[in-house]
Amino acid sequence: MVFGTNWCGDCRMLDKAMKEGSSASLIARKFRVVKVEVGKFDRNLDVADSCGVPLRKGIPTVAVLSAKGEVLHATRAGERADARKLGENGVHEPFRAIAAGIRPKS
Repeated sequence: MVFGTNWCGDCRMLDKAMKEGSSASLIARKFRVVKVEVGKFDRNLDVADSCGVPLRKGIPTVAVLSAKGEVLHATRAGERADARKLGENGVHEPFRAIAAGIRPKS
């Protein structure tokens, strides 16, 4: 689940990287991406809370759930809020780790 909004530049960058970046094929193959619109931090707050994602730390933020709904990874400290500065590897490393069965650090 990717929590964000269309007015957020970092959210748009993350979306583009997930669709067109070097790991786009990995994400398309191994994950089902669900976008969750947060508006001006006034929409779908209950969904973010249920995943343990603190939106107040910044957006975009990501929660990766197992097929059973278990949260495997969540950005809990605003790690993706500066997606434009993370670079290709920084954006995709958590997805690579999860696909390999490793729980990422952030």
